[in-house]
Amino acid sequence: MINRHNAPTPETAKWVYGSHRLWSKVFLIFILLNFHIFMGFNILLPTLSLYMEKQGLSGREIGLIYSIFTVSAITMRSSSAYLASGRISPLFLISLGLFICALASFGYYWAVDVPRGLLFRFLHGAGFGITSTLITALASQVIPQSRMGEGMSYLGLGTTISLAAGPFLGIWLMNEWGFLILFAAVAVCYLAGMGVSRFLPPISLASSGSSRRPGLVVLSRMVRVPSLLMFILGLILSSIIIFMALFCQEQKLPYVGHFFVVSSISIIISRLFSGRLYDRFGHRRIIPPSVFLLLLVTLLLFYAQNGLMMLCAATLYGFCIGAAFPSMTALTLSYAPMERRAEATASFFNCYDLGFGVGSVLMGQIADLAGSYRVIFLTSAGMAILFLLLYAFFYLRHSDGS
Repeated sequence: MINRHNAPTPETAKWVYGSHRLWSKVFLIFILLNFHIFMGFNILLPTLSLYMEKQGLSGREIGLIYSIFTVSAITMRSSSAYLASGRISPLFLISLGLFICALASFGYYWAVDVPRGLLFRFLHGAGFGITSTLITALASQVIPQSRMGEGMSYLGLGTTISLAAGPFLGIWLMNEWGFLILFAAVAVCYLAGMGVSRFLPPISLASSGSSRRPGLVVLSRMVRVPSLLMFILGLILSSIIIFMALFCQEQKLPYVGHFFVVSSISIIISRLFSGRLYDRFGHRRIIPPSVFLLLLVTLLLFYAQNGLMMLCAATLYGFCIGAAFPSMTALTLSYAPMERRAEATASFFNCYDLGFGVGSVLMGQIADLAGSYRVIFLTSAGMAILFLLLYAFFYLRHSDGS
C-alpha cells in the first residue's frame, strides 16, 4: 500500500509501486543511463590528471581543477528538483545534462592551463550534477519500497562497474590512441546516453500535491547524517580514484590497470548479493564491515610494494565499494517521502561530491608537502576510522540516525 507521503502524481502513477516487480524495461533503461553518465566520468578520473601533469600543472593545481567540478555539480543538484517540478521535463533536463557533459569532455583537449581546465571542468560538473540526480530520483520511483536496497544495488551496478572499468579503459585509450581519441570517446559515451534516454516513457518527479515548488537545497536536514558520512567517503575515494595512476607511476608499480580490472570483478560479485542482504538485515550489517574493508585497502596501498599487495587491495576495494555505495543510497532514501526523493538524492550526492572535491585538493596538497603520493593513503585510513566512529555514534547508540 502507498502511504499518503509517497502518493504519486497521476502521470507517474503507472510507474510508481505498481507491484512488487523490480525488473522492467524502464528500470533497465535507468541502469543503462547510470552506466553511461558514470562511465564517461570515471574514464577521465585518472587520465585527466595525467594529461594536466603533462601540460606542466602541479598536484595542487590539478586538485583545484578537479574540485571546481564539485561547485558546479552541487549548484545544479541543488536546483534539479526545482527545475524539474516546473514546465521543464526531467527527461529533457537529463538529455541536456548529457549533452553538456559531452561538450565539456571533448573540450578537455584544449584545457592546457588552469583557466581552461577550470572552465571545462565546471561545465562537466554542471551537466553531471543535474543528470545523475534526476536519474536516481526518477529510478527510485519505479523500485518497490520493499526492495529498495536491492533496486539501488542493481541501479548502481553500471555505476560501480564504470568506477572500476572506466579508469582502466581510459588508461588503455590514452596509451594506445592518445588524449584526443580519449576525450572524443568520452563525449561519444555521453551522446550514446542521450540516445538511451529517448526510450524512457513520459515520467515526472512525484509530487506532494501542493502547488508549492521545491526550494533550492544543498544539504537537507532530513538526511544530514548519511550525507555527512558520504562526505567522508568522498574524501577517502578521492585519494584512490584520482591519485592511483600518479601513485603507481611514482612508485614504479605497473599495476594501475590491473587494480581497476580486478576491483571491477569484485564489485560485480558484491553487487549481486549486497542489496538483498541490506533489505533482509539492514544497513548495520552491511555498511560498517564495508568501510572496515576500505580501511584495510588504504593501509595495503600505503605499504604496497608488489603486485600481490595491489591485487589484495583491489579485491577488497571492489567488495567494499560494491556494498557500501548502494547501501548508503538506500539508507538515505529511506528517510525521504516520495515527493522529496530528489531533495534527498541531491543532498546525498552533493556531500559525496563535496568530499571528493575537498579530498582532491587536500590530498594533492598533502602529496606536494610530503613529496610522495603514498602518504595520502595513510590520511585516508584516518578518514575511514572517523567514518566508523561517527556511524557507531549515530546508528549503533541511537535507533534514529536522522
